[in-house]
Amino acid sequence: MRTDNKFDCPKCGSENTASIPLVYKRGHATGNATHQEIVGYYVSQKTTTYADGHKETEDIGHSPVYGEVYHPTYTETDLAGEIAPPQQPQMPVMEEDGCFICGVKGIFSLVMAWKVVVVIFFNILNLDETGLRKFVYLVIICVLTCILYSCLGKVWYAVSGKKRRFKQAMIDYAEAMEQYRENYEEWEHLFICMRCGHKFYVE
Repeated sequence: MRTDNKFDCPKCGSENTASIPLVYKRGHATGNATHQEIVGYYVSQKTTTYADGHKETEDIGHSPVYGEVYHPTYTETDLAGEIAPPQQPQMPVMEEDGCFICGVKGIFSLVMAWKVVVVIFFNILNLDETGLRKFVYLVIICVLTCILYSCLGKVWYAVSGKKRRFKQAMIDYAEAMEQYRENYEEWEHLFICMRCGHKFYVE
């Protein structure tokens, strides 16, 4: 059915139409619900005094204590669920190293840290020229080792295929984000007929 008003339903001609984003927002509600729940117990005790003067106390029963407990509530209408906006794609994350690689990295880090602590402690007790020279050599070795360690990590990352997979995942993510923006922009211009349920686009 044709209509002169662009906001009228193109299918049945009804003027009872509404913006889908607005209907979606109105289809959600939050609040608080109150329930009677057990919040504690009354404990009954019995104390017995014996002939020698000592006392013993024992629990002989307990009864529940009820109170009002507030819980947040969230409701969504069926219509809001049907006209929900497009879901934004999730950004890919870099794959973690395997257990073996993580273990090697951890052991390496502990060894290097322990060596630095030992040498620093040694130089605190022996502030002579020989000790200072050893300390400088160790610092140089540590720096060079860290550089080599970083390079080996990058090589492993490339050889294991993680770099290629992550790069492809980022390409797919960029394409999905572009499609998501187009779909979301279109969704913002959609209207729904409250009589027949027809959805249509309005510039």
